[in-house]
Amino acid sequence: MERSTTGEAEMEVDDVECSSKTAINQWSLVKPFGGCQPPKQRSLHASIVVGDCLYIFGGYDGSSRVNDFYKFSFKASKWSQIHPAGSSPTARDRHVVVSYADKIYIFAGYDGNNRVNDFWQYDTEHEVWTTVDPALGNPPTPRHSHSGVEYDGSMYIFAGYDGNYRSDFHRYNFQQRKWSIVPVKGSVPKARYRTSAVAYKNRMLVVGGHDGAKHLNDFYQFNFDTLEWSLVETTGQVPPPSPRDSHSAVICGDSMYLFGGSTGSARNDLYAFSFETEQWTEVRSAPAGTKNSNVPCPRFCHTCDVYNNSLYVFGGYDGQQRLNDFWQFKLATEVNIDIPSSSLVADLREFLNDAKLSDVTFLVEGKPVYAHKLLCMRCSYFRAMFEGQMREARAA
Repeated sequence: MERSTTGEAEMEVDDVECSSKTAINQWSLVKPFGGCQPPKQRSLHASIVVGDCLYIFGGYDGSSRVNDFYKFSFKASKWSQIHPAGSSPTARDRHVVVSYADKIYIFAGYDGNNRVNDFWQYDTEHEVWTTVDPALGNPPTPRHSHSGVEYDGSMYIFAGYDGNYRSDFHRYNFQQRKWSIVPVKGSVPKARYRTSAVAYKNRMLVVGGHDGAKHLNDFYQFNFDTLEWSLVETTGQVPPPSPRDSHSAVICGDSMYLFGGSTGSARNDLYAFSFETEQWTEVRSAPAGTKNSNVPCPRFCHTCDVYNNSLYVFGGYDGQQRLNDFWQFKLATEVNIDIPSSSLVADLREFLNDAKLSDVTFLVEGKPVYAHKLLCMRCSYFRAMFEGQMREARAA
């Protein structure tokens, strides 16, 4: 079950500068500095934040799969295309990306003709791709539309489509460089693809997807310590997000945020699940017609990442055309406090030989020198003089 269209019209992006003081719960378009070009329109790509940069690889541009590679620097607010030396992953979409030890890992996907299960590593420091040897263990079958997370030095791959809808669960240990099938127990989620997966503390959370017949909105957790699947218990009055696939989910603080997806038509709703209250809430932005009321158009097959308490959504498909707009949703206001440099030394210097507040006077060659018994804290000689039985202890 694959969705693609051709002959897409070029989208016009209304550039709106993203202010560093954007208020909480408001969307704004990110406008890069310097006129640098963002990645072209695409869907079914993969992205990840490493350090202070967002990396985007591959996807489908409406006519073909691509393997271009871009980086957005949050500090410089600038896009740049990466041209690594040597070989690179082939063009593909519906792949998975994770990061470990400042390296980016891409696994599997669809190249336009075949499902693949090759495994690539990108070194962000040396800017080079290398293949990861898949020979050890039992790697997943060639597939696309799977999901994956990194936890405790391993990459976990769940579900996807390999000619059949899957619910299998695989682990790749980065230190051992070995694949293994995770021996799970409990209430295993039904087979699906285009689900979301995030890691929170010692759990992986999976929401929704498509089982080949219908959209899903079931909510599962996998405990990495007990290797057990279970349904997530929720409370509160707000119902969970409607059944959907091709959405995005991310973790920020003690909440999971879910944006967009397809319910049969594109969506642009935003939900939060609090792990503290175990409740879903729909996160609404500023009302239409008010200042900063812009919102991303409905979409699916986009990406969403978290950086510095903000969500960043790039691209996707709105049901008619591929997109390359770049949106920020701030989850917490920035508090800018101007902390002055310390004036302690200068303030204490003002008391030097000043009669004001002085509690002891030294007569040096007949001249008074005003001081403070606080000097006992720094000098054992004067501490003995003022705290002992000497007459100076009773005189000023």
